[in-house]
Amino acid sequence: MTCFRGQRHILRFSTLFLFLLVAWRPAVAGDKDGILNTLSFKLSGGLGLTGIGDLRDHVGALDDYLHSFCNEYNYLPGQLDRPGIWGPDVALEVCLELGRGLSLGIGTGFMKAADHSASYGIGDFSGGTPVLDPRSITTDLRSDIRSIPVQADISRSWPLSRNLSLTAGAGVAVYFSSVKLDREMGINPLFYTIEEQIVRPHLDDLFDLRGFGIGPLGKVDLEYKISRPIALVLEVEGRYARITHLKGLQDYFYYSPLNAEYFVHGQIEGTLQIGTSDKTVMGLTNDFPDLSVTPSSTMRTARLDLSGFSCRLGFRLRLF
Repeated sequence: MTCFRGQRHILRFSTLFLFLLVAWRPAVAGDKDGILNTLSFKLSGGLGLTGIGDLRDHVGALDDYLHSFCNEYNYLPGQLDRPGIWGPDVALEVCLELGRGLSLGIGTGFMKAADHSASYGIGDFSGGTPVLDPRSITTDLRSDIRSIPVQADISRSWPLSRNLSLTAGAGVAVYFSSVKLDREMGINPLFYTIEEQIVRPHLDDLFDLRGFGIGPLGKVDLEYKISRPIALVLEVEGRYARITHLKGLQDYFYYSPLNAEYFVHGQIEGTLQIGTSDKTVMGLTNDFPDLSVTPSSTMRTARLDLSGFSCRLGFRLRLF
């Protein structure tokens, strides 16, 4: 359903822009001031910096938890990287010149932040049933966060020289985003046979989520005209965008030879929550930093924070 809502938003933006194209300055044959002479296309690419929000905080909390659980001396903190806040950022914008240095733009793009990290520590499981010797804890995290913004803005330009101009603008954007997160933890004897490795305690969660959010943006462009139709553009854009409801699926697989062969596997659908949960059945504690799509009293709705800025280099093309 989120995809269909996203398509409707894109259709509304496109319809509004087409209306402005027709209504603003009708083109007639031979009219040098026709609508086609006011259009330009801007394509740019570079790097984007995003805050990520609760997903980044969860990885930090999990790293701190493992450092504490492993009695600090048996776990080197910082092994689990927060999901990468730097990532590729590309943008395509269609601009309509309104006159007096003003222009209206509508565009889309692509943003991505992905990361993979792993950790190793030795934990004390003396409180389990049955009592276990110290065991190693391995954690593997993979995250892939993507967003497609659809934006509309208005901007004003000032000439700095014959070929150089400065443009500043502001607008609003809708961010259609997806999050994939794979979190896998294994608890192994320090010295084990193949059979013991197969039946080791194991936690695996795979999240596939979707959501969208709306937020303001501002940007500054420095443009150098190479020729009449082509200009080189350096663009810096700042944005504020938070997605408060990430909905989707959670595939989970939990197994522990402790406590009467605990085994749970399945798939559930809901809104992403962040907080703590009870993992004593796995030999851990009741304040384990966790993510889930099942609400509970120790969790709250998670937020994806795409606020940040982007720096891109590209070109502007005027067709006429």
